[in-house]
Amino acid sequence: MAKHEHTPSRRSILAAIAVTPMIAVPAAASAAAIETTFSRWKAAYLASNSSHRGDQAILNIIDRSEQEIFDCAQLSPRVAEMHLWIILSYTTTDRNDVIAIGKEDAGYLYSVERDYDWPERLTVHAIKALRGGRA
Repeated sequence: MAKHEHTPSRRSILAAIAVTPMIAVPAAASAAAIETTFSRWKAAYLASNSSHRGDQAILNIIDRSEQEIFDCAQLSPRVAEMHLWIILSYTTTDRNDVIAIGKEDAGYLYSVERDYDWPERLTVHAIKALRGGRA
């Protein structure tokens, strides 16, 4: 019998990756930890855009929190939404926008999204989509 060599295609490799479960910390513990990290990020973000502008300790909290969220093994819609909020935080210095981002007030951002450039509008709509159409 002839020996058959099989070189997997890109499609079969991607399919295998898609169905392979990720090994991570238990979802409940990971979800709670990442929510705590995101709460810490929001508080530091709001502080960094108020009287504490330029405070290195606060900027360090922001950096560490963003890295923890980026490195999070839990790839859920909620973590994706956190990434979008962080993206938005780098696009504005408008006080009302900053407060809305720090409080995850998608309703406010959606109400003024026509004032934004296309990338910000798309980001706000992505948040709304992740929330099932709710702002």
